[in-house]
Amino acid sequence: MDVSKENIKVTVAELEEIKNIENEHGVSVFRMAMTSLMEVGINNFNDDYVKETIDKIMLGGPKGGSDGIQVITAYELQGKVLRCFEKLAKYPPWTLVLYIKMCMEFD
Repeated sequence: MDVSKENIKVTVAELEEIKNIENEHGVSVFRMAMTSLMEVGINNFNDDYVKETIDKIMLGGPKGGSDGIQVITAYELQGKVLRCFEKLAKYPPWTLVLYIKMCMEFD
């Protein structure tokens, strides 16, 4: 098979995986993670950073809600964004840019 056709297959598969990440985390969390990823830079992001940051966020914030109501705190939101960020960081930058161009809607 032609190398360029194989590259296209890989890119299409990666775009589908990224779409699944967006669906899993929701549009708002996904966009915050994508923005953070672009700001921080993929090369500066590693597993130790993720674990340390999530631990710091989750241990530092308030826990739970009351009266059976689930409350989403800013700390939980930050943790969710970082988990989504972690998944996105595994893709090549140009694939992420292509996803932004082809798959994200802007108002």
